[in-house]
Order: sequence, then C-alpha cells, then structure tokens
Amino acid sequence: MKFLNWNVHGFVGGDGVYDPARIADVLGKLGPAVAALQEIDLRQTDIDLVAQLNAVVGPHCVRAPAMGSGEHWYGQVLLSRYPVVRYKIHDLTFNDAEPRRLIDAVLDVGETMVRVLATHLGLTRRERAYQFDIIRSVVNADPRMPTVLMGDMNEWLPAPRLARRLMGADAQGTSPMMRTFPAKLPMFPLDRVIVRPGALLHSAHAVTRERQSSDHLPLLAQLNMDALHAMSPGDV
Repeated sequence: MKFLNWNVHGFVGGDGVYDPARIADVLGKLGPAVAALQEIDLRQTDIDLVAQLNAVVGPHCVRAPAMGSGEHWYGQVLLSRYPVVRYKIHDLTFNDAEPRRLIDAVLDVGETMVRVLATHLGLTRRERAYQFDIIRSVVNADPRMPTVLMGDMNEWLPAPRLARRLMGADAQGTSPMMRTFPAKLPMFPLDRVIVRPGALLHSAHAVTRERQSSDHLPLLAQLNMDALHAMSPGDV
C-alpha cells in the first residue's frame, strides 16, 4: 500500500507556474492509496481544487485549514482510497508563529485499521520542540494502533532519532538521505514518513523526476501489508 507525502507549494511549481492540474496528474501517475499534502492554497480561487485531487486519489478526505475562512483557506489535506472511520484536527500553533495543524485519522483498510497522522511543522527549533511534544502525546494516547506519521517536518535529524523521539523505540522512519528540498537540487530531507511498528515500512523513495511540479519532491513509502494483516486483532 503506497503512502505519499508532498508539500505542493500552493500549486506553484519550480518553474513559477501555478498549475493545480499538474499536481493532480502526478498523483494519478504515482497512484498512492493515501496522500498527505501540505500548502494547499484555496484563498484566491472559487474552484474546489481539493475535490479534484480527491477524484484522483480516492473518495475520502480530511481537510485541515490553518488560515483563511470558509471555502478560501490555506492548510493541508489527507486524501484516502480507504474510508475514514474517525478523525480529529489538533492545533500545533506555537505562540504567534504561523498556524499549524495535525490531522489524526483512523482508516479502515479492509482487514484492520491504520492510524494516519499528517502535519506541517514549524521553522524554528523551539516551535518544533513544542510540536514534537504534542505529537508524542497524541501517538501515546493509542499506542497499540499501527500508525503512519507523514509530513513536511522541516527537520533533518537522523531517521532513528527522529522516529524514536516522535513515536517511540519501535518506530522506523524514512532516511535523511531521501532529500526532498529544494526540488531542483535536493539538499534537505524535510519530508518524512515514520511508521510504528517499524516492520510495517517496506520501502521508500523521493520521486526525483518530479522536480518542476513543486518546490518539494514527493516522498513515497510502501507499507508491508502482510505484516499489517498478520497483526492480531488485539494489536489493533
């Protein structure tokens, strides 16, 4: 099962062109079952671009506006081929910094449930430390649920250290060698996927051919569905 994380930069590509259809086209080609997208910007349009992305990935969606009002907002979304059983939006805003959100959703993937957390963390170390504490408390509130955390973390800590800090000793994250920013010449692994238990993470890679669609590269992770379905009902 493919999970994708992508900061779409308000639908503005590395070439400076505003092109929402290009983002939808990439999602269609990559074919994720679940996609976490950051920097969704609907403040200057009357078109429901999220619905267009939904049509490509799957029928289920959780929206997390951080700024704006009504249908004209800026924030992030979680798109899913699988039904969303329940969800909650947590506020990660630190003092007077840019508003940040954490999507906390449980998906029914057929034989079991998977919890998916999606976020876009702050730019400063103090801000992220505050947000790390909230994420850790959210994760620990349901420690037995298989969990996937995705987002633009704005962080370059080594993968094991970041995974343990956010989700505990049994977590595994994508490598900081998977650099996603800036897309034209990736130097920083700002985007991460972290999975608990770690055995569920089969493989991952940054999609390097998509250098023009956004200022971040998409990050794709493949979950080990055999390991997931092998978990007993008591584990979930």
